[in-house]
Amino acid sequence: MSQSATFYPINSNDFNEIRRNPNIQFINSREDYVTFQGTHEGLRFVLSKGVSNQEAELINEIFYPTVHTGDTSQYVFPNTVEQGEFIDVTDDKNFEAFDREPVLYHDPEKIKQIASLLNNVSDEHFLMQFDPVELNRENIYPWCWNSKKEDNQAYNEKHILEDFQNLKKLFNAVSVTDEYLLCFVG
Repeated sequence: MSQSATFYPINSNDFNEIRRNPNIQFINSREDYVTFQGTHEGLRFVLSKGVSNQEAELINEIFYPTVHTGDTSQYVFPNTVEQGEFIDVTDDKNFEAFDREPVLYHDPEKIKQIASLLNNVSDEHFLMQFDPVELNRENIYPWCWNSKKEDNQAYNEKHILEDFQNLKKLFNAVSVTDEYLLCFVG
């Protein structure tokens, strides 16, 4: 399994519910999400080549938003039931159920800024910036970028271009709906 970046478009009513209760468990039931399986670091690297510092910061924020709901100190004991369960923890207990990370997101204004930036990058320009040897040399995850042309080949020019187009499509679609985008990378 590789790292991925997943975006969930969410309307303002649902977003406000998450803001009130960051521990809400609605994400698993959603079907309207977009995942970039293993390519998000490559997309970020390629898009950042030859741009201004301001543009590079915005590109970085695509996958690593700077705003979030919830508190960064909420990692353990979001409620008293879990706190009680934690007292009885043994070495074989799974600790992951106790973690509640803040929810990173893009607001409608940031989505429009990112969509505008992505729209200024043509497919041709993006492909000119893609160099699999450079990506591997710079240790850009997943470290197996290649120039193979076969169908069903991952981490090549065709794969990253498709994901770039999907990224553009996602931000353009959400930019006209005034929705939020939740972002999970891991």
